[in-house]
Amino acid sequence: MNKLTFLIISMALIGCANQRPAWKDNVLSEQEAIYRLNLCKEKKYPQIEDNQSSAYTVALALSVQCRAARNDLIAAVASQSPDPDTTYTNMMHDSQDPAKSTDAYLPYVLGARNADPQVKP
Repeated sequence: MNKLTFLIISMALIGCANQRPAWKDNVLSEQEAIYRLNLCKEKKYPQIEDNQSSAYTVALALSVQCRAARNDLIAAVASQSPDPDTTYTNMMHDSQDPAKSTDAYLPYVLGARNADPQVKP
């Protein structure tokens, strides 16, 4: 590698290190993020519920449909942390795990099913 290539790569890496992470742009307030996540659940649940699938399957589908709203909530919570970058990274890592992500939606699905007697729990 010649010196010019090394210099260009070094400058690019330094520039990347100094850039603000994209998740920090347009962070919602925690209350707004919670509201949007709840709104997503309320809108998407009736579209997903088929009265046949298990609650876990419905929760998994709901977690996929509401991923953007959940990511907004993660960013809002992380932005209030003493170490926002680490908090954001850890929370996003957990949200990518289908089991952990689905567990976050399962209480909503079970509650909605218990409120509607025509849907099996």
